[in-house]
Amino acid sequence: MASDPHSIGDILDALDELADKQDRVSLGDVIEAFGNRSYGPFLLLPALVDISPVGSIPGLPTVLACVILLTAVQMVLGRKHLWLPGFLRNRSVKADGLAAGKGVTVAETLPEAEAAVRAILDGSEGGALVIEECLFGEEASFFALCDGTRAVPIGTAQDHKRVHDGDRGPNTGGMGAYSPASIVTPAIAEAVMTRIIAPTLEGMAAKGTPFSGILYAGLMLTSEGPKLIEYNTRFGDPEAQVLMPRLTGDLVPALLAAAKGDLSGVDIGFDPHRAALTVVMAAQGYPGTVRRGTEIRGAEAAGDAGIVVFQAGTRRDGERLLADGGRVLAVTALGASVREAKDRAYAAVRRIDWPDGFFRTDIGSREVAREQAASGD
Repeated sequence: MASDPHSIGDILDALDELADKQDRVSLGDVIEAFGNRSYGPFLLLPALVDISPVGSIPGLPTVLACVILLTAVQMVLGRKHLWLPGFLRNRSVKADGLAAGKGVTVAETLPEAEAAVRAILDGSEGGALVIEECLFGEEASFFALCDGTRAVPIGTAQDHKRVHDGDRGPNTGGMGAYSPASIVTPAIAEAVMTRIIAPTLEGMAAKGTPFSGILYAGLMLTSEGPKLIEYNTRFGDPEAQVLMPRLTGDLVPALLAAAKGDLSGVDIGFDPHRAALTVVMAAQGYPGTVRRGTEIRGAEAAGDAGIVVFQAGTRRDGERLLADGGRVLAVTALGASVREAKDRAYAAVRRIDWPDGFFRTDIGSREVAREQAASGD
């Protein structure tokens, strides 16, 4: 195979050749086929790519769930006369597949469950309905860099999924986050590594699909210990915005070591005296239909030492900065504590002039309360 592709035809030929040898082909496979190093997953188990881990690896402490073909739901329930059993109360209801973090409805009542099922039936062609146990506790995100057999922990964070203060309203892709998450104690981190991450790598290897890349474990910290809600195979958004600023060294050598399949001796350091917090500014209407093209003023001026304004859903119109998506800005600050990072982030948010945007005002509040309790304030 050619070592230096010069055309789309070379890439297509490589894809054809790989497809003859294996069932699934990733971009990483193609890059490696041309003699280049590629960091990230290759032959993936579908259950590890941004969806529920149900059924992927046996024995993981995770949510109980069932998957029902939508065709079966339609046949049994019908579209006009919908009957839902009582067990759907206090369950999470979603369509199987990717939904940018916005596809889950936590149904506290049967009417909420019915509305969620109807919405899925009306908006899907085929596919499946996933009904999961609703776990109670506090959510946290745990990240590990993997080389196929080993894993190195690379930090914790806590995301805020619901759109409104007090964790109210529909789920979103994330309205803010902070790192580190002190609720993930050293004992919990050890339990996650031994009971969740390590068995996942062993299970993937046993299936002939060793995993190399980032495992982002979405956890619920329950009275029974940490339970796995989902896996993502990326750093996450907005989690990356609070993980990366806390690094004390270069991440690239660690990624290269993972790509080479040897993380032995790799240690990824974070500044224990530095916290980060990010506040997402979203367009009015998010996570539903949003208005695009509204002007944002002051985003560049809002940044100073220790402040970064990440732009996601934006575009330029001459000198003007315009909103062009749902989650538009992520205003990130560093501080000696989460409380300091929060104060600095919100001060920067309030320097941005965007009447058509909104944000949660309570990002990191639970962690700040823990800090205050620990210090006796």
